[in-house]
Formats: sequence, structure tokens, C-alpha cells
Amino acid sequence: MSLLRALWTGEPITVDGAEFATREARIDPPAEHPIPIWLGSYGPRALALTGRRADGWLPSLGRLTLAEASARREVVRAAAAEAGRDPDDVTCACNIAIRVRPGAEPSPGVLTGTVDEVVAQTLEVVAAGFTVLLVHSLTEADQELLAAEVLPAVRAAAVERGFARLP
Repeated sequence: MSLLRALWTGEPITVDGAEFATREARIDPPAEHPIPIWLGSYGPRALALTGRRADGWLPSLGRLTLAEASARREVVRAAAAEAGRDPDDVTCACNIAIRVRPGAEPSPGVLTGTVDEVVAQTLEVVAAGFTVLLVHSLTEADQELLAAEVLPAVRAAAVERGFARLP
């Protein structure tokens, strides 16, 4: 991550490391602003690295249950604290799939049901400390329903319950 961040400054960088070596490398044009590095890590060493160095952690429900994601989020936050970082400086995001399908059978990693059921399930993700959600939906109709009914209700409830603040 240090190499990437150094390259984004636009200044030449020389590194003679055990894993990477470069001479006078640079990227032009330089980044106009800091570029956050988010990792979708899952193993213990990678989670610790995420906490020590990354700007964000991005797991996917489906690969992990919400309980597993929540426990690993605590590993990331602990690693940040051990490295002298404020754990709140590490954004904890989550990839989720949403299908508003009343009566649908639950499947791993997919929030499904009525609008109210999906809102409640999404709030569980937010309550677990995931403050950014990357939402996947299959159809344009799903996206319209999410935009019109689900996400506004999630946002309002998250603010009301103190999980989030509006700017």
C-alpha cells in the first residue's frame, strides 16, 4: 500500500524491497486527491493488515454470514487500534444482494422478503457497524423499488436509531 500511495503523488519513487523493486517509477498525472484503499480480506493476516494499513474493509455477505462479518470487523478494528490508528478511520463497508420478493426462500448472502423485511435485514447489517453498503440487485424494477422504498426507509431508521447521521 505504501508503494501505491507513493506512486499516486506523481513524484518518482525507488524501492528495493524483498517483494517489489522499482527505479524512478511514477504515475502521471498524479492523483488529484487521496485514493482510499479498501481490502476485501478474510484471513487473519489479511484482516490484521487491513486494520493496520487500509482505509476500508469490504467483505461480501454470502462469503460470510453477518455474524462472521461482524466478528472479523472487530479483528480489523483491533488491529487498527494496536497500530495506533483510530478504528473509526477504517471504513467498514459491505457488499449485499437485495431481492424484494415476498415469500421467497432465504438464500445465503441475499436479503429477501417484503419491503419491510428487507428494510429490517438491511438495518441489521448497518447495526453490525457496516456504514457503507454496496448493493446488488438484478433488475431495473428491483433498483427502482430499492431507490423509492427500501433505501429511504433504511436511511431514516438508521438515523432514528443512531446508527448514522445525515450530513
